[in-house]
Amino acid sequence: MRKNNKKNNNINSKKGSLSLSMNAIVVVVLAFAMLGLGLTITNLIFGSITIPTVDLPKTPATSQNPIAIADKIIMKDGGTVELSFDFYNSEDGPAEDAKPVISECLDSTDAVVTWNGANAIPTFATPKATVGTGSNNIFTGILSLAADATKNAMKVGDVYICSLEVREDGTNGPADLYASKTFFIEVTS
Repeated sequence: MRKNNKKNNNINSKKGSLSLSMNAIVVVVLAFAMLGLGLTITNLIFGSITIPTVDLPKTPATSQNPIAIADKIIMKDGGTVELSFDFYNSEDGPAEDAKPVISECLDSTDAVVTWNGANAIPTFATPKATVGTGSNNIFTGILSLAADATKNAMKVGDVYICSLEVREDGTNGPADLYASKTFFIEVTS
C-alpha cells in the first residue's frame, strides 16, 4: 500500500507544479498587458504635449523691412512658443554678435507693462549670430511668458504691443541697434 500512496503523491505534486506553471504564465501575460496599456496611456497623455510654433512670415526680411516676424503671436498665460523670424543686415559692415531682445511691451493704455516697479517683458531665448552685410539670418528661439513678473503683469484676454530689437549682444546704446520691429502678443487662458 505504501507504493500506491507514493504514486498518488507523485501524481498530485505533478498536478500542483502544472497548476503553478499555468498561474505563472497567466500572471506574466497579464503583467505585459498592463504594462502595454500603461505605456499607451502615458504616450497619449504626454506624447501630445508640444510647444506651439509660430511660423516664419512668407515674405523674407529686406533692407526696407529688416525684421520679418508674425504680426500677432497668441500665447497661453505663463506659456511658451517656438518663434522664428528673419533678420536682414542692411548695415555697412557685419552685424557682430547680433542678438534679438524684447525691449519693452505696452498695454492698451500705452503704459509700459510693469510688475513691482520693474519692466515685465517676455523672455526670448536664442543664440546670437554674426550676420554679414546684405545677408539674412533666421533666428529661432523660445518666447516665454513664464517669468513671475510677466505672468503677473500680462493678463489673460489682453493684447500687448512689444518691441523686438536685434542688437549687439550685451549692449544697450542706440549705435548698437541693428534693427527693431513691433509685434502683438495676445494672452489666452
